[in-house]
Amino acid sequence: MKKFLVFPWILTMVFTGSGCSDDNPTPAYEAFNIPASLELPATIPVLGNEKDSQIIIPVTTNQPTLDITVDEKSQSWCLVSIQQNNIVITAGGKNLSSSTRTASITVTAGLRNNTQTQTIEIVQEAGEGGGGTDQGVVFWQDDKANPTEIKIVSGTCSDKGIMWADRDHTAPIGTTHETDGAVNQAAAEAIPDYQTLYTAFNYCKEMGEGWYLPSKQEMIQIFEAYNGTSVSEATIANPIDISQEEKDARAAFDAKLMAIEGGRAMNEADQTAAGDSYWTSTEATGVNVFWVRMGKYAIDGGAKYSTARKVRCVKKISLTE
Repeated sequence: MKKFLVFPWILTMVFTGSGCSDDNPTPAYEAFNIPASLELPATIPVLGNEKDSQIIIPVTTNQPTLDITVDEKSQSWCLVSIQQNNIVITAGGKNLSSSTRTASITVTAGLRNNTQTQTIEIVQEAGEGGGGTDQGVVFWQDDKANPTEIKIVSGTCSDKGIMWADRDHTAPIGTTHETDGAVNQAAAEAIPDYQTLYTAFNYCKEMGEGWYLPSKQEMIQIFEAYNGTSVSEATIANPIDISQEEKDARAAFDAKLMAIEGGRAMNEADQTAAGDSYWTSTEATGVNVFWVRMGKYAIDGGAKYSTARKVRCVKKISLTE
């Protein structure tokens, strides 16, 4: 009979016998005196991208205990259990990204000074990327805390550039949050007559419940999902001169946007031009607010009364609802 002890992020399996056989079991106290051994497969199967996908990894050891730890950033989606003499890996959430994601798992057999340890990588298949709803395209998924939480960017955007704020109301209003635009949206909506004074926020409010003007970091994340790279790896050039991989990523993202009723491409400017830029909700200094450009990547601060920036809104969605 085997007994299982489960701790946060650490899974411990305790055997009453030696190794993986129940025939002629060695008492646990004797097994601890045997030099520890541990064998795992040389090739680990790839985990499917759907939620609840599973792979099974057989374990061979002569020790009564087995500890399994998952790296911190992967604990929400890479779930571990033990069945008989197998480690069972279950996908805690669907991978919505167009890239694979990887978890590092450390397996330790034995106790104290008599242990053998191996570290393996669990790879979850890439998703289609840019999935979403009939209103927007996914640009972010909470891999760390809750993989059922996603953010979408709207398929629609303002027809042209609009003011962030009325020319006579450019003083700071406290929308300085850099990672959560919903916080900034709430701060703006608390101001009397914000509908006419702070046009960019009102544009998102009028889209309906839950929509808000993205923060600085959220708009950067949108660019990275659109471009298929991190900002640090992006080609800083007019769209006609970026890499083919980046062009393909942008085309795929735009196709999903434009499949939405009224949807429009992230960058509608000529490919030889620097391209379209969008307001964020994050104030910079004085009368300036951060904006992010989607053609030739750039981030900078612009005067709130400028009409050079468009507005595209985002929304948080729970996949469990």
